[in-house]
Amino acid sequence: MTFDKGLRIRVERLLAGAHHARDLDELFLALRQRSFGAKLVREIGDFSAHRQERDQGIACKSIQNFALLMGFSWRRDTARREGLPIPGDIDDFLSTSLAALEMDHDDNLRATLRMPRGQVVKLLRSAHRKIVDVRDGQPVFSEELSPKERAVCDRYFFAVPLQWAFDEDNLVGDLATCLVKNRLICDEELEILKTRGQEIAVFAMDRMHLSSVPLPGGTVATLHIGREWADGDENLSINAHIPVDIGRPNVFLMTLLFKTRCRVEHWLEPREFAEALQPASGIIEPVEINAAGKLQVLV
Repeated sequence: MTFDKGLRIRVERLLAGAHHARDLDELFLALRQRSFGAKLVREIGDFSAHRQERDQGIACKSIQNFALLMGFSWRRDTARREGLPIPGDIDDFLSTSLAALEMDHDDNLRATLRMPRGQVVKLLRSAHRKIVDVRDGQPVFSEELSPKERAVCDRYFFAVPLQWAFDEDNLVGDLATCLVKNRLICDEELEILKTRGQEIAVFAMDRMHLSSVPLPGGTVATLHIGREWADGDENLSINAHIPVDIGRPNVFLMTLLFKTRCRVEHWLEPREFAEALQPASGIIEPVEINAAGKLQVLV
């Protein structure tokens, strides 16, 4: 195979586990212009390229989408709990549904809607144009939606899925695609690349510099975590009450999502939890699932 010799050396070091952060920086920087549609590789390459912007707190599109959806859900759920009118702006439905769509896996689209992403966008925009009012947090349409419009609205307008598509498997898969298409790796080496997934994910998390994204202050997230055990699939439901109004809450939450593939179900008030969970430093570090299957906060 033909390849860029300098980049190939960095790939070899990565496969051997002898790489440095600079090796991954150079790989993502080079591949951002040759990503073949792999947006995760392109975004991390952008962050490596714009270090100064990253240090100033500019977040990538994926993180912005996630923060937008969490804020949207928090406002609505808080109103429901306190018996207040559920807030809703006509434009909110389009912005949040498009954000949810961007975060949704292509496999999910094929399995649920059976239509290409571009068609889903057109249908969401078409349905949005028919909204004339918002009552009790739900859109009111000027006319009946078509069956396809109804299908995409049921998935994105009425039940916004906070599914985090930026997980380790997606990232390694996109990187593998780029390396193969750029002739920087051979098929026999792809399984070795998968074993480096956690190291690549940690690098990506650092480059995304998540602490720039504002999350709703004074809230606590309840996370329901699904985990695949060594002896088969098993859903593990854990309530993790996490204050998000402290030092670097979004780094904490996003690292949690990366490691456990969990999703945010709803928000709770932090009065009874914040004082107990907030360490003296004001920063919560990443979490893991320990051997007993419990959520362990590493502080």
